Amino acid sequence: MPQETFFYSTSSQQSAEQEAKKRKKRVIVMALQVLYLLIIALVLIVLVNKNTTTRSIEALNYQEAVAAFKRIPLGGVLFPKDSAYVAAAQLVVDKKFDEAAAAFGKLTDDPRAEVAVSEAKYQKAVYAFKSGDFEAASEAFKDAGEYRDSVLMEKESRCRLAAKFVAETEYDQAFLILQKLLREKYEPATQQMYLAYLSKAELFASKGNYAEGFEVLLKAEKYGDISAQLPRFQENAYQEAITLYREGKPDKAKLVFSKLGDYLRAKDYLLLTEARDSWFEYRSLSGADMTKLKALIGFEDTAELLVEYDSLATDFLLGKWKGNGFYFEITQDAKSYHVGFNLPAYDFGDYYIFEGGRMLAFLKNDQANKKPFFRITVISEDCIEIYAYNGGETYRLYRD
Repeated sequence: MPQETFFYSTSSQQSAEQEAKKRKKRVIVMALQVLYLLIIALVLIVLVNKNTTTRSIEALNYQEAVAAFKRIPLGGVLFPKDSAYVAAAQLVVDKKFDEAAAAFGKLTDDPRAEVAVSEAKYQKAVYAFKSGDFEAASEAFKDAGEYRDSVLMEKESRCRLAAKFVAETEYDQAFLILQKLLREKYEPATQQMYLAYLSKAELFASKGNYAEGFEVLLKAEKYGDISAQLPRFQENAYQEAITLYREGKPDKAKLVFSKLGDYLRAKDYLLLTEARDSWFEYRSLSGADMTKLKALIGFEDTAELLVEYDSLATDFLLGKWKGNGFYFEITQDAKSYHVGFNLPAYDFGDYYIFEGGRMLAFLKNDQANKKPFFRITVISEDCIEIYAYNGGETYRLYRD
């Protein structure tokens, strides 16, 4: 009986040992399988991220390239060339564009580096543009050369810079930029120039200075439609020019009236301002203009103006005027004008001159010493009144 028990015990022990070996074998196999799967997974991770890195680099998507390369275990050891490239790309991601361009430039044995340098410069320009620093963007796009759309974006940067100057009412700087862009045939500058002139015109208008605003608005007409703004500026500029004229500022008024063209009585006012220039002999009015000026008697100060200056008064009074046995006349020969009259006057003077509505006499050798003889008031084209200082009487005379 004991022998049988011993035999059974030995058999069981052998079975246990075999089972243990089998379990150990299975564990090893499973471990190897897990290791194999891990290796496969690792290889897949490396391959997938390497491919993603390569594609991103080709697409110049540096952010994705950097992110993908970081997912590669021991990427710097496995792919040293890509590692150097990605390190430079990281500088682009970090907005360190100048450092990035320099880093890419050092990768002389990497065929992708030349394009990467241009891309770093381009990204710098794009970042400045999106940040609203259009002056810096213009310089950066210039630095990028003809890469991508740098040439076009450089012009757009300057156009945006001009718009920024307009918003800041720095119009002179804006116009300089836009004029250059127009010479370069950059079409969007046309619209921006139009908006710049409108903005400047409205700025004048906001200060009540429609006359200058109107002149600026007319410049905008070359670049766009001003029909919506024109009536308001015309009316206000017209009224302002009338005020300037009445305040004794004909030169300023003339500038506005000359721009108003056929608007209301702008041309009549313009003739009055030109008549005021006639005290310069070389600016004397033409016969046609004198005829028009006579027709304006009763309008504004035309009557006073006709005898305000010597040249005007001489032209207007030329001929003979008579009434109640008295006369006054101006005749003309090839060399000069001659004045004749039988009105009460002083025994004084060698020559006569018309100034400020009066006829003054002066001596040949003492022109500064002038004595008033008559004050002339224009009633109509063919009727005047003359007040004689000698006697203090007024005489109404009619053109003969």
